[in-house]
Amino acid sequence: MPSAAEITTLSIDIGTTTVVAARTTNDGTAEVVTQMPATIAVQGDDVMTGDAAAALAITHPDQAAVQLIRRLGDSSPVILDGRAFNISELLGRVVAAVASQAAVEPASTRLVLTHPAAWKDHRLALLSSIGSAHGFAAVELTSDAIAAAADGPDGHALVVDAGGGTVDVTVVAVSTGTAVVATQSLERLGGNDFDQAIFTHVMASVDNMIADLDRRDPAVRHALMKLRTDCTAAKERLSTDTDATIHVVLPGLDTGVRITRAEFESAIRPQVEAIITLVDRVIAAAGVGIDRIVTIGGSASIPVLGELLSGHLGQAVAAGASPATSVARGAATLARRATVPTETATATTDTPTTASDSTRNTSHESGTPMNDAPSSNDPAASTGGSPSGTPGSDGGAASSTPTKRPPIAPPPAAAKKETSAGAKV
Repeated sequence: MPSAAEITTLSIDIGTTTVVAARTTNDGTAEVVTQMPATIAVQGDDVMTGDAAAALAITHPDQAAVQLIRRLGDSSPVILDGRAFNISELLGRVVAAVASQAAVEPASTRLVLTHPAAWKDHRLALLSSIGSAHGFAAVELTSDAIAAAADGPDGHALVVDAGGGTVDVTVVAVSTGTAVVATQSLERLGGNDFDQAIFTHVMASVDNMIADLDRRDPAVRHALMKLRTDCTAAKERLSTDTDATIHVVLPGLDTGVRITRAEFESAIRPQVEAIITLVDRVIAAAGVGIDRIVTIGGSASIPVLGELLSGHLGQAVAAGASPATSVARGAATLARRATVPTETATATTDTPTTASDSTRNTSHESGTPMNDAPSSNDPAASTGGSPSGTPGSDGGAASSTPTKRPPIAPPPAAAKKETSAGAKV
């Protein structure tokens, strides 16, 4: 077994749409080494990940799978190019590809895998076993919310994770024993919906020009999938620019469609307001005041999200330079310090525990990822009273700086909910 000084730390944040990995450098800082689509594809004997898989997904969607992390724990196989794969096997391929790109040797690497704060023991055991199966020196798990918030000052942090396929909202108590206090999710809301808003705008603008298109035609389907990708790029540009133009190339049509930031924000405002409503529910379930706000996930860059959060809660939300990568960087930094906390108390827990009580660290030598018996019917539901489902995460963060304002108080009903839906830390 390598000595502690010889161990490299690699953290991987597998989100619904993006995979981000970070590695610690000799001075203890974390650098991003991989950022790629969370897509895997099979063509014959070749198994592809990242950009190559995403490119194949456009032309051969039956050979590619997306949002696999949502399905971890699902016993149903994934059929790709006529072959059956289980979810853990495919996610293991992603982990192996990331390790290869990061140029690390698993036997001398501590692997940290991040996950949604609401995940239950069954999914956590499966996630841990994926790392152990690839020969890493140690495998540790930490939640996205803790990775994003734990490096800040002590207090209660509100973490809003606006990923590609889900939105997770979590209250984290940051101290010597960092813990999740409450977490809930919107299972079918995320960056994909914001992409769709731009796609809908574009299609409405050219509707009279494409009435005769046969959408069953492979060439048309390919062109439409390429257009969706361009709409995603336009969404990202609108985070910094006041307008964007989408080049539309379809059979018999070659034009450009302009969309302004104001038009985009108007289109997605109902979804953003749904996030604000979720924030209120989680603060109520936590029953604590909020000292700072941390926004993570690729959609955290959308200005209207930060503006509405700030106006509603009365605190500024300061976006970081790379909101899509700071979960991976935060997890790597925490692991370097040998203090990787995981999810602990939740909104349905009566007695909170500390990180030292629940840190999940799997030694490769032991070969035992977890002692918990997996459940075949684990809902992986978000806690705090949210509907069941499989929350996802799209990695990354834009963290706020603490202000001198008093902490944000929970809604008046929070005190009544504490015994049944809240746990104070």
